Amino acid sequence: MTYTLPARAFTDVNIRHTVNYTAFQKRLFQKAPGFLAYPSWMEGEWQVSCRFIGADFPSSAANSNPYVPRERIAADTSLPGFRRLSIAMVPDVGKDHDFRMRFLRPNVEGIGTGEVREDKVFNLKQALESELGKAAVTNIDYNPAKNPNRASLALLPGSSPNAQRIELFWNARSSLPSPPLETDTTTGPSGSSSGSSSSSQDVFRFVEDIRQVSLTPQLAETSSVGDYRHLWEFYHVGPESIKTYLSTVAYTTPQGPLFQAAGLQPLVVYFHTLTMRRLARRA
Repeated sequence: MTYTLPARAFTDVNIRHTVNYTAFQKRLFQKAPGFLAYPSWMEGEWQVSCRFIGADFPSSAANSNPYVPRERIAADTSLPGFRRLSIAMVPDVGKDHDFRMRFLRPNVEGIGTGEVREDKVFNLKQALESELGKAAVTNIDYNPAKNPNRASLALLPGSSPNAQRIELFWNARSSLPSPPLETDTTTGPSGSSSGSSSSSQDVFRFVEDIRQVSLTPQLAETSSVGDYRHLWEFYHVGPESIKTYLSTVAYTTPQGPLFQAAGLQPLVVYFHTLTMRRLARRA
């Protein structure tokens, strides 16, 4: 089963490609992931406009196996994305939001030098505070030299009823080959002839599997656990511009009410586009 993302989601370039769900079955036992090197054209700080463009329920399609009715999926509020803050990088899935992202070449012993890395602390804080308001994130405990796959985020008391602390565990992370792009060479975004396309060097794709544990100030049994996968697809469309598709796949957990019916299959997929504009470098 595939989902075709619309070219009109982008304003600077027409790009069509499909998301194939057959590769989205959840994996249980995996080797701890290592660092991910980003392309050099992503280095720097970016102003990001994130826009929600839709959702899909692959397990409720007529030809899906197993089949889970959409009504049953929609009733399970424990699934990532159905509650605010249940997906850290898109804290309110259906709401558009603006924030900043940063990618650096760290010079820190233990995590390598010379390669572009994501500034996870900065990016997570920016994404969450774009929804909760400034100063909502009081601390992010993340030491990539010690463990690049765990982060603990503390939120200002009262900033959200859904969490005061968020624990993130990255269980998988890997880059993907660039797909063939079906670009519209007849008409550009304004209807004029374009004839241009992106090369494989201008595309960067990767997936990361995340377990998120959200804890409230009450008793521990009020905590919630969610498993989801991000598929990031970055398209370098100009020296100061990146267009991005973000597909987020939500799964049930073994403790969830749908696990017996759905198992490891994706239940919901959320689609966002991100327009990234490079900020001026500081002198």
